[in-house]
Formats: sequence, structure tokens, C-alpha cells
Amino acid sequence: MLTFFAVAGCYRKPGFETGDHLIPLGSSDPAQIVTVVGVEKDGYRIVAGVNPAPRDPVETRTRAEIESYYVRVADLPVGGSWSTPTPTPTPTPTPTPKPTSTAAPATPSPSPTPSPIDVKKVAASVRPALVRLTLFDAKDKPTRSAIGLLISADGRVVTTARTVEGAAKGVIELSSGAIKNVTGVLASSPGSDLAIVKADVTGAPFLPVNTTPTIQVGEEVAIVDTADAANGGTAVPGTVAAIHSDPAGDALQVNGGDLHATAGAPVVSRRSEIVGFITADEKGSTLNSVRSAAAVAALLTQVQPSATPSWPGIASPGPSPSPSGTPKPRPTPATGDAALVYTPYPRYPAAARFSYFGPQSGTGRYLVKFGADGAATSVQIVKSTGSDLLDQAAVDALRSWRAQRGRPSQRIVPITFRRP
Repeated sequence: MLTFFAVAGCYRKPGFETGDHLIPLGSSDPAQIVTVVGVEKDGYRIVAGVNPAPRDPVETRTRAEIESYYVRVADLPVGGSWSTPTPTPTPTPTPTPKPTSTAAPATPSPSPTPSPIDVKKVAASVRPALVRLTLFDAKDKPTRSAIGLLISADGRVVTTARTVEGAAKGVIELSSGAIKNVTGVLASSPGSDLAIVKADVTGAPFLPVNTTPTIQVGEEVAIVDTADAANGGTAVPGTVAAIHSDPAGDALQVNGGDLHATAGAPVVSRRSEIVGFITADEKGSTLNSVRSAAAVAALLTQVQPSATPSWPGIASPGPSPSPSGTPKPRPTPATGDAALVYTPYPRYPAAARFSYFGPQSGTGRYLVKFGADGAATSVQIVKSTGSDLLDQAAVDALRSWRAQRGRPSQRIVPITFRRP
């Protein structure tokens, strides 16, 4: 019978265990760290990285190779670099200090790089004061739609001058969804392409404009837009690339990646300060239609405390002979936000389902006016869905809507048609 004896020294306990993180001796690169995932009699199974995944490739290396080339990360001195541990050096005598000259002043450390602008935080501080304006001509035909900023408690709104050109009436939609009448234009400047209108608003959130904003080239800003209000609005970051002097107010150039903005949208600094306004719809990597908020100062000087709003699309009446008797003024019925009581949703039209280009879809906005009896008196297309069939289906349904009786009212209604 053969008998086997274990000779001392023939088997040596492995130097590393499963789960150990190893790094090559003398290396300072954390990317070279490997993890032990298995220990065998004559070798180790290792995986690159400190958080191996089940499908990561496994490499088998001999014990001699691993133990002579790697060191356990946990054995390194605390606070040291990824390098080979060195023995404690022999203390050397302290040399006699030499006379030193006056030390040069220390170089100041560079200021830390600011973090990117938080556009969501900036937008949240501004968006409650943003409104959507819809203007109409004397025949109640929609002319333009733009963004405005409510800047005072008495209903003053900054928007673009082009928005109010030829307008005879208008409404605004507040951030709360309420619809209010615009009573007219207080001041307008074609040079700066900005205007101030007056709305029948009290108690709504507003944001005063600093007419001497602090803005520098290279500063990050956010363009806050309500064009996508149904999804919480949009806000995109940009950088002020140039500031051009102009008698009508400095013009800003804003650069960025995928910029898009609607006329009237404010440009806001990281301090939530209004520094400019978009004066025309733009898309791309550069926005050139940006007017400094300082231009609003010139407009405000045109507005007297007793100023009466007026409409560009309504000619001022000439002097007329004095009547023999003073007629009693006819009261103007109040028009407010409609309280709806019957709102059937439009059906998807069958003709749109079998269109030549396939089923159609789109989102439209419609102004519905109600009489004192609560019946819908008119429906106007503020923004088309892009399809006549879908718009007509929306108008037909809205004509059957009803509001509470008692006074004339109105409501802007968004309607979305989706492909069936």
C-alpha cells in the first residue's frame, strides 16, 4: 500500500483572496485596477475594473505572476498615491537653516469654474409671470400670437412691437390658464421692437424688469419659452457671445447648441434676472434677435401715470360737433374667463383617417366666445392644427359648448387630435 505524505513548504497559502482589488506595483493609474473573482491552487481568476459584471471577460493568471506584479489596494498607505509601498525612511539630521530672503507673495489660486446654469431652476422663477398673447384685427381675425412678461401688478405686459402691429383687440392667457382681455397698447418702439400693453389683470404673479441689467460676454443665460406650455414649457441654455451698442437699446447675440425661441420670450441670467427679450422667432445655434432689457426703460418713460391704452388697428376718432344733449353712455358688458358647464370633446373625423398622406394629427388652439345666455356665439382659430379637416371638427364641437349664464365670457381651448 502506497502512502502519501504532505511535505511542509509544498503548498503555500495564496496571497490574495476573492474580492481583493489589485493594482500593478508602481502604477498610479486607477484604470489598471483588477478584481480577484476566483482563487485556484496555482493561480487567480481576475477581471478588469473594481465593479465587475457577470458577463465581463475573466482572465486566469499564475500565482507567481500575480503576486510578483500586483499589490492589494487596501495595503497602500492611507492618503497615498497608487504606488508601491515603501519602507519607512531612516531619519536624517535636520540641516541648519540658511538665511532666507523675503518670500515672494503667493500666487492666488484661480477662482473655481462656475457650474452650468440650472435652466429648470431659472425657468421656475420666471414662468409664473409669463403670458401668451393672442391679437386680433378689427374683424376679429387673429393676427399674431407671442409671449409676454407681466411686469407690474396693474397688468403691464412686455412683448414685441411687431406683435401689436395692426391689432384692434386681444387676450392673454395667464400661467394659471385664465383668459383676460388686453385693453390696448401703452407704448411701442419699432427701433427696439418692444412694446408694453395693458391687460385687465389684478393679483396675478408679475416680475419687475431691471432696466439696468448686469450682463457680460461669456455669461450663461436661459431662454424661457411657453410655446410648449402643455408639457410644462421649455427652457434652453445659451451663452452671450456679443453685445452690440444701439441707440434703441443694446442688442445681444446668444450662442448655443440647439436654440429655439418664440418672440417675446425673456432671456434670464443665472441670478433669475431678466437681461433681454427675444424679438423674433428663431432657431439654430445663434440667436441675433435679442434686445437688452435696458430698452424697456425708454418705453416706461413714455407711459404716463394717466396714460390710456389704445389700439394701432383702430383709427382715433376726429373731433365731432357737440350734441345738443349729452347721451348716456352705453354700458360695455363685462367679458371674463368662461366657467364651462358642457364640453363635449370633438370626434376624430373619418375623412382625416383616410387621407392621401395617412391619418392626420395635430394640436390647435381656439377662442370660444359665449353670450350672456351661456351659448357659444363664435369660435376662432388661434392656432391651426395644420389640417382643415381637424380644425373643422374642433370648431363644430366647440360650437355646442356651454358656459354659465349671467354675462358674456370667453375661453381659449387647446385641442389635440391623435392618429387612431
